[in-house]
Amino acid sequence: MSMILEGFPTGVFQENCFIAGCETTREAMIVDPGDDAKEILAALERHQLVAKLIVVTHEHIDHIGAVEAVREATNAPVAMHRLAYAGTAQQGQAALMMLGKVLPRMREPEVWLEDGDEIEVGKLKLDRKSVV
Repeated sequence: MSMILEGFPTGVFQENCFIAGCETTREAMIVDPGDDAKEILAALERHQLVAKLIVVTHEHIDHIGAVEAVREATNAPVAMHRLAYAGTAQQGQAALMMLGKVLPRMREPEVWLEDGDEIEVGKLKLDRKSVV
């Protein structure tokens, strides 16, 4: 079984977003959709992948900026640690101060991750060491 993996910088912060997909099932997860939803969606299309999960590693604006746009476009659930999600409430103010624009409040994730969880997408099984 092979994995499709593409990483690319997004937005003004040039934060690295990753697409990890199962070559067999064409199912994928998006890790840290920081900005530029169009570029993220284009990467899925380029690899002929369907997003099944959006994973957010932490709450900073450079990691969550495109979460809502990508969630809306793909209907994929969002997965995040509960403590990290708590910090998203302050990111709108941080975006206003740093970028001069308001970041839409990230809605609550559908999946709560805990330390040590394994994430399955298609036939891929990934853990924290696989994603970092």
